[in-house]
Amino acid sequence: MKPRKLLATALSLALLICPHSAVNTHSAKAEFTAASVVSHETSLTDTIEVKTESFDSTAAIAPIAVQPTVTSTTAVKTAVTTKASKSTTKTSASSTKTTTKSTSKLKTTTTTTTTTTTTITTTEPPHMLGDINNDKIITGSDATLALHEYTLLSSGMPGDLSMAQKIACDINKDGIITGTDATLLLRYYTYLSSNGVLLLEDYLKYGPIDIRPPKTTTITITTTTTTSTSSSTESTTTSSTISTTTSSDPGKVQSITLDKYEITLNVGEGGISYVTMLPVTAPDKREKWFSTDPKIASVDNEGWIVGNSPGECTITVQSVNNPDVMARIKVTVLDNNVSEIQLTTYEVTMGIGHEIMPIVTMLPANTPDKREIWTSSNEKIATVQPDGMIKGVSPGECIITVQSAANPKVKAEVKVIITDNRVNKIELDFYEVTIRVGFGDMPLVTMLPKDAPDKSEIWTSSNKSVATVNFEGWIMGIAPGECVITVQSAANPDIKAEVKVTVIE
Repeated sequence: MKPRKLLATALSLALLICPHSAVNTHSAKAEFTAASVVSHETSLTDTIEVKTESFDSTAAIAPIAVQPTVTSTTAVKTAVTTKASKSTTKTSASSTKTTTKSTSKLKTTTTTTTTTTTTITTTEPPHMLGDINNDKIITGSDATLALHEYTLLSSGMPGDLSMAQKIACDINKDGIITGTDATLLLRYYTYLSSNGVLLLEDYLKYGPIDIRPPKTTTITITTTTTTSTSSSTESTTTSSTISTTTSSDPGKVQSITLDKYEITLNVGEGGISYVTMLPVTAPDKREKWFSTDPKIASVDNEGWIVGNSPGECTITVQSVNNPDVMARIKVTVLDNNVSEIQLTTYEVTMGIGHEIMPIVTMLPANTPDKREIWTSSNEKIATVQPDGMIKGVSPGECIITVQSAANPKVKAEVKVIITDNRVNKIELDFYEVTIRVGFGDMPLVTMLPKDAPDKSEIWTSSNKSVATVNFEGWIMGIAPGECVITVQSAANPDIKAEVKVTVIE
């Protein structure tokens, strides 16, 4: 392409680009009429035509998001229509002459401008407390992270959370991360899952209902009508304000939450459901407790519930400050009274003086009252202690019975056979002995049977002037002569053995 043709092309492109760059943000449309550029040369004429282009500048304007607590104003600006005149530029080698003709036509436009101003006054700033994983919502995963962090810290291990996460994890803002933070976070997530609308801070402060302090929401609607002509402008403005005020008494209890709404107990077993009176600003948090059937389950003034008999009933806690506010607990009491008694042995044979204690198992295992009552059918044969220790007294048979103190109808029995295991024979290592005056000797005694419980001995001398004997069986010569030393069983005096003693000078 020749230099002149290149110059003509560049000029045409400049005319095409410049109108676009000069467009402002008005909502009116701008139309551009193409200009023809003709370049003359002695032997060559090049003509470049630029076609007409138009665009809507309002399509490039991004919408503006209106946030709460922000006053937004929407204005419709006056549309302007401009037609550009045809322009012709001629260029020659020796001189340049430019001729421009323009024609402008002013149209009369009527514009209506509507301005809406919304003012919302609120006391609820945005918070990120509880959003540990920073996903902009509070879910069960946040509570899991809080619980995991508490588990690590309580075990003496370093936590996994960053400093920002730890700040978001400290729900009660006490400067430490505990199981309470995870519990509060999980309760709030449960509340949100039940279509709750309060922010976390408001939930912690007021509970799971909307009982915020008095709050005023003001909405101001301003309508402006503007009429424009070539000679005058008329403006009409209409404004209206709507105010709504809601209030509640933060000094009165508005709701009661429980950590348990259903409790299952056994007969004789106790339990409690911890109470939270909301809002926390209520000064009077006293409670009243009632049971629909105290025979099934009773409750004291502190909320301690005790199962009395099998069945179901309802325990109600009521606010003293606001009797209209209450919460209920469904209580189920199971019949876990003793229904069976098992023993490690049901028959035992032992001698007099022997002892044995069967091991008792009361069923069901979770029965609250496992007290035992022991009796003997014949205490002359065998006795039994309150803890179940059985002792043989004399030969014979009897029955030892164990009963449930809570349910005496349930019992178990032990057949006891007591054998005569008293001493029935005494053996000595010698039965005759000769000693000198002033000297002594002692026979070795064996009492049979070997399991005889009482092997105590009784020693006597037939003539203490000849020989004496002490309680251990030591024989001492006193004077020349003869006598008999006798040993008896203390448990069975009929059993005895004798030693013939000769005392010499």
